[in-house]
Order: sequence, then C-alpha cells, then structure tokens
Amino acid sequence: MSPDAQAQRPRVLHVVTGGFSGAKQVALDLARAGRAQGRFEVGIALRRKRQTAPSRIQALRDEGLDVQLLPGWSHLATIASLASLCRRWQPELLVAHGFPEHLLARWAGVWAGVPHMIHVEHNTRERYTRWRLFQARRLARRTDALVGCSEGVRQSLLRLGMPAERCIAISNG
Repeated sequence: MSPDAQAQRPRVLHVVTGGFSGAKQVALDLARAGRAQGRFEVGIALRRKRQTAPSRIQALRDEGLDVQLLPGWSHLATIASLASLCRRWQPELLVAHGFPEHLLARWAGVWAGVPHMIHVEHNTRERYTRWRLFQARRLARRTDALVGCSEGVRQSLLRLGMPAERCIAISNG
C-alpha cells in the first residue's frame, strides 16, 4: 500500500493491561484482524504489569503489531503517557479494554481529544468503588459504545447505571 493510502486509513488504538488476561487476548485478536483487513492502521497500548514479559512484547512486534508500553506504576502516569501517545498518533478511535484500563484510557482520550471511544467490558465481577463508578458513568457520556463481551456483561453494565442506548453485547468482544 502506498504511504498516501496508508496515511488516509483510520487509526484505531486498543488499550489493555500488559498482563495475561482474556481482555488482552480479545484486544490482540481485534488488532490482528484489523491489521489483516488492511482498512485500519491499528496500534496497541499495553499498561505495564509485573508479569509483562519483554519477550512476549517483542514477539508481538515481530508479528508486525505496533505495540507501545505504558507505565503501570501509577494511574496518573498511565493517563499522562497515553494522552501523549494519543496526541502524537492521533487515533480516530480508542478502544479501552478491561478494568481499570477502560477508565484510564478514556480519561486520556478525553484529554487528548480523541474523537471516538469504545469501552469494552469483559467481566461481570469488577469491583467498582463509588469513585470509579462515578467516573465510569461520567465517561459513558463521552463514549460512543459500551460493549459487553456477553449479554450477561451488558446486563451488568445496565445494572451499574450505564446508558442503555449505548450498551450492546458482542460475544467475546
């Protein structure tokens, strides 16, 4: 593909934990599919965890995936680093996977002016404190869709008070 055609493709940035999780696997599967399809320029931002193995990150890069590591030692550091990445890379869509990464990623997206955001919830058992639930509801107003990885997860989002018109279920994200 020519550099001009590549520059015109919409950019999609998936944000997820750098640990070993189902959320990470779904994000990687979506990134691989988007890359293979060729209609999108796809990036992945992984929040560093103790178990984030450099060899696994390198294997993803060797596969041709654009992988960036975000600091994981502080939520504020994660948000600041991701906002900076978003301002440089300018994604049209930020896809935030998992908890609390979906909060951190969407705050960064708001601060960086990302035009479209999707929150992907992978589980029904997240431990939302009052503060985090307040943030999630507030961010839902700036989020195009809240995707539950099953109908049960979508129902959980609705029980948490997320806007019904934005909540959908897509099996396995």
